[in-house]
Amino acid sequence: MKEFCLTILLLFPLIVLGSNRESDVTKKSLGNGEINGKVVDVATGEALIGATVVANEADRMVGSAITDFDGFYTIKPLSPGLYDLSFSYLGYEAVTVSMVPVSSDNMTSVNGELRSKAVLDTLVVRATRVVEYNNLFGPIDTGSGTAYSDEAIKKLPVRTANDIASLGAGTYQEDAGDVFQVRGSRTGSTRLMVDGNYVDDFNSIPNSAIAEMQVLTGGIPAKYGDTTGGVVIITTY
Repeated sequence: MKEFCLTILLLFPLIVLGSNRESDVTKKSLGNGEINGKVVDVATGEALIGATVVANEADRMVGSAITDFDGFYTIKPLSPGLYDLSFSYLGYEAVTVSMVPVSSDNMTSVNGELRSKAVLDTLVVRATRVVEYNNLFGPIDTGSGTAYSDEAIKKLPVRTANDIASLGAGTYQEDAGDVFQVRGSRTGSTRLMVDGNYVDDFNSIPNSAIAEMQVLTGGIPAKYGDTTGGVVIITTY
């Protein structure tokens, strides 16, 4: 009998301890709650995908979640108490909701409405037309001839492209404005090129539009074609 009583006394604390542990586990499994909701753009009402929601208790983070493709989130499990929820999303102002209650075995719904930081002013773009022309035939080999820059052309006492071309050595023009000749060749035997294109006449081009002029009268490279006269190359602005 004494041995039975001694056994009961030894086992009693273990029985009580096991009962308390089972009770604690039951409380923990049955006593938790959760917070859920949706995060949207306050202006459009559209769901914000990938927004971050953090639950804090006494300045300590106890849970977090990322919104899904529909903007929904769930944070669980949470012990009963009061929580501060912070909502954040790239390009939006962060929002904090304080004192959110969580009770046992219940869901608390809190939606986050975020405002975009992006405020775009009217943007006015002004462009300036810049024309750069590269001779289609590459660098010009004057061989025997004369080249005129735009600055030199502005200083010349002539008015037409024909008059400018006639100033070079080996050229002849009977009267101002007439078609010139190169080294006694026939009128029209000189090739005229404007911005890389062959033309029949260039006398209508004003001097102010000419950026550069080259007058080739001898040693003309084969790339300019077969000609018995010369070649005049004009580059415009």
